[in-house]
Amino acid sequence: MGTNGDQQKISNQDLLFECAKRGDVAGIENVLKTKNEDDADSDKVDVDVKDKDGMTALHYAARGHHLVAVQFLLENNAGTNLY
Repeated sequence: MGTNGDQQKISNQDLLFECAKRGDVAGIENVLKTKNEDDADSDKVDVDVKDKDGMTALHYAARGHHLVAVQFLLENNAGTNLY
């Protein structure tokens, strides 16, 4: 029913989580410094943004044992005491 142009776009917030799950430090860095192109009024993605389950990029990177990504997130002020 759809065409190739109908592909769903991923938000920068979701992209941050996906990069953290893979340990993609370059991807994390890129997401943290870019604004959401679809929303001119949006701010950059907050490093401590939570998903629907209350997980942050730091949670995902740590859970995946991606130590370089964890270090990068901590160096970019990811919170360690989030409730």
